[in-house]
Amino acid sequence: VLDGEIETLARKKLAAYAAGAMPIRVSSINRVYDQHAKQIANVVVSLLGNLTDGSGDYINCRTTITKEDLPSDKTFATMTAADLNALAKTKLVEVTKVA
Repeated sequence: VLDGEIETLARKKLAAYAAGAMPIRVSSINRVYDQHAKQIANVVVSLLGNLTDGSGDYINCRTTITKEDLPSDKTFATMTAADLNALAKTKLVEVTKVA
């Protein structure tokens, strides 16, 4: 099997996990505060997922949410932890899509 085929298979598996085939939880949410602007500059969300089928497969993802990622009617001040969790998981699905 060629390296490209292995990568494609791995990306398909990762995309399936990110889309819900693996339970993924938030391990941390860190709001990064800009002291000069006196506001939250971005939020870093870490996600972790583990399969319990004996495969040893896991996901460990760190993603940065910028104000451009937020819904138009939201700010960092109005985003709840659940909102940030959902947005981070959506970003994970997007970055793991197979081209």
